[in-house]
Amino acid sequence: MAVMNDAGNRLARFNAWILAAAAALAGANASVVIATSGLVGRALTGEMRLATIPVLTFVLGTASTTFPAAFSMRRFGRRNGFAGGALFGIVAGLIGATAIVQGSFVLFCLATFSAGAYQAFVVQYRFAAADTATPAYRPRAIALALGGGVASAFVGTRLVNFTQDMWLPYLFAATYIAQAAFAAIAFFVLLALRVPPQQEKPKRKGRPIGEILADGRLGAAMLLGMVSQGVMNLIMTSTPLAMVGCGLPVSSATDAIQWHILGMYAPSFVTGHLISRFGIFRVGLTGCAIFLVCGAVAESGISVLHFEIALFLLGVGWNFAFLSATAAVTNVTRPEERAKVQAANDFVVFGGTAFAAYFSGVLLDIYGWVGIAAATFPAAFLGVLLIFASRRANRLVVTARTRVSAA
Repeated sequence: MAVMNDAGNRLARFNAWILAAAAALAGANASVVIATSGLVGRALTGEMRLATIPVLTFVLGTASTTFPAAFSMRRFGRRNGFAGGALFGIVAGLIGATAIVQGSFVLFCLATFSAGAYQAFVVQYRFAAADTATPAYRPRAIALALGGGVASAFVGTRLVNFTQDMWLPYLFAATYIAQAAFAAIAFFVLLALRVPPQQEKPKRKGRPIGEILADGRLGAAMLLGMVSQGVMNLIMTSTPLAMVGCGLPVSSATDAIQWHILGMYAPSFVTGHLISRFGIFRVGLTGCAIFLVCGAVAESGISVLHFEIALFLLGVGWNFAFLSATAAVTNVTRPEERAKVQAANDFVVFGGTAFAAYFSGVLLDIYGWVGIAAATFPAAFLGVLLIFASRRANRLVVTARTRVSAA
């Protein structure tokens, strides 16, 4: 048994590194959208309230593709599914460049929707990393796969700064061409993934999705993921617009996004260890506490340093809270229910985040950066309530199982 576990963990480690490399390349996709779509949207429409619509369509692309992505991978395998997902990234980059050249806001939204579809596959890298790992090694495999985003913090943002004015007067057009090239490289990297097919089909179909979601532990974990992703998206989306509106250059806004992405993924190398040692409850609470500090820093000033520190803390808080939520989801999922639960989780998380993406522009237009920063406080407290609700539900399940065993 120990030999089988070691072999499984070696394969899981190999796959996690492949997925980390693919995540680094895919980070160019998300980074480009985050750093440029609000600015492009503002330029194409002239309206602040409409500027974040491309981010909304990005999130909608992710949310609407989660179920097809999950079931395509169950039908064709993780490797083929992920490689196919990279094709959406190629299409997104090419359409995005075309939209900027033609000055078409609708076409640009279509490009970010396709980029979101690509992201729907990317966000499932963390689940794929756990497929061949033992339960004890699973949090570390997930964290390692997410750690690929550390490189994306530099790859994506440097890509924007290097290419933004290479095709003037079409600002950022060359950036989207480069993003398509990175997605093409990711396509070939993902072909090296080695996830063995199931030897036999599960004997049980699993519970209906409604019954699964009735589990208080799962519901609280999914909502925690939605809250942490939502508050992160709310602030992150409006940052480039807010910084440029404060008279800061685009390069400074891109640097702030770089620090944010670094904060999102750099802790991933230790978050799995922290969850294994201290538990989901404590790590999740720490993430919510960091959200509060982020809000306080963002409220205190509008210098480049204030933006960079706040965005970095936002990323770290997201990492702790979101990874805790992900680990909680995997812990209460049966093998035969894995595909639909993972898809339902991402649908809830990114469906809710779509509202944050839209209202980011509205809040920024009405209340300014101060109003955006203030949203971190209720979100953090809601996250704390969900963590305590999940803990209580877990205790009820343990108590019920103990009574059944005793009977």
